[in-house]
Amino acid sequence: MRGALVGCGYVSQFHLRAWQRVPDVHIEALCDLDARRAGERGAEFAIPRTYSDVARMLDEVQPHFLDVATRPESHLGIVREGAARGIHVLCQKPIAPSLAELQEMMRVTQRASVRLGVNENWRWRPWHREMRRLAAKGLIGRPCFLRFTVRPETPLASDALLRQPYFAEMPRLIIYELGVHLIDTARSYLGDVASVFARIQHTSAALVGEDVAVILLESADQALGLLDLNWASVSPGRDHRREGHPFRIEGEQGALELGPGATIQFTQEGEPTRVLSYELPEDPYLDSYRACQARFIECLHTGEPFSTGARETYNTMATVFAAYESAESGQRIEVPATPSL
Repeated sequence: MRGALVGCGYVSQFHLRAWQRVPDVHIEALCDLDARRAGERGAEFAIPRTYSDVARMLDEVQPHFLDVATRPESHLGIVREGAARGIHVLCQKPIAPSLAELQEMMRVTQRASVRLGVNENWRWRPWHREMRRLAAKGLIGRPCFLRFTVRPETPLASDALLRQPYFAEMPRLIIYELGVHLIDTARSYLGDVASVFARIQHTSAALVGEDVAVILLESADQALGLLDLNWASVSPGRDHRREGHPFRIEGEQGALELGPGATIQFTQEGEPTRVLSYELPEDPYLDSYRACQARFIECLHTGEPFSTGARETYNTMATVFAAYESAESGQRIEVPATPSL
């Protein structure tokens, strides 16, 4: 499979390192509006063909798929360029700044008979893959409740803003950029979200958007998810890329919890807590990109649905926007149904 990547900013390094670990895939060209940046990334990964124009790259390279690692407001135009040429697209999250733009992406790719996936790597972290496998086997019974707690290792303004400085000007921030990961991962355990209640705060003078959010999700079968997101305070001493953020899922017959060192702990009533063994890659963060991207390629070959395809991601994005509506209104908001196009 021959691919091309557009967007050579911070996150592109992880996409490209992950593609190097996917068998029988070769990235043949890179594109960025900043030609110098595209050239530097190309030199870093030994990809000599670099461009500053997406349409020209696609016409000259004619890849099987396009990996999009640009800011959300550019996604629709790039997806249109790929679909017009019959090229499958894997798009970085969040996929769209509005549901209307996401629906248009779904329409243009459906008309062109090309696949559109979202590079949502959190659900592909190795501990979530294993905990989801155990839950699916019935180890904890029917899942009833899950909880995420997310804190940075260093203050956002002095860390993430150096890597992705455009965060500072985003009017919608922690739910849109971070909460989308947690909502998608919660959906991978509980199914689609039916309703949401959210509260947000804005504490940092370095940011336009909110940096604290608490979100309560309710799934279609009434399971609950509590997402606690905070970029205003820190949790030093935990390497989140290697250990993950604190996470717990409870079922009718037991609970699974992600502990320090990426250990998975299993608790049942009347029994001592057990640590369950599983294979942990050397670089869990990079492996989550590899697993997501490899599955996308596999689905292109087999025709199977991609777990974070555009249609599946509609519920995630609808929940994100409903959370903002809830925070503004102070009310629980029902998440709109995915449209049938």
